[in-house]
Amino acid sequence: MELKGKKEQAFFSSLILLIIHLCPSCSELEKVKNNTSFTADEVHVGVILDMRSWSGKISNSCISMAIADFYALNTHYKTRLVLHSRDSQGIG
Repeated sequence: MELKGKKEQAFFSSLILLIIHLCPSCSELEKVKNNTSFTADEVHVGVILDMRSWSGKISNSCISMAIADFYALNTHYKTRLVLHSRDSQGIG
């Protein structure tokens, strides 16, 4: 039972880290909208997951598939999310 709680804690910690990493990306999108010095069409997003756990592997797959499905349906979007997945190695 304690192992299940740690897995859930790791999963929610990973989601919080994802949200934190999205915040700097929002400022980059504002630069794109304002046509200032930032001209790239890619927004880099860091994703930190425990890749040794089942929930980490599933989360990584789901996020990747969701982004791929979104852009398959919305081909007119020019700004693209680029995921950078890292393994937390069970820390967190």
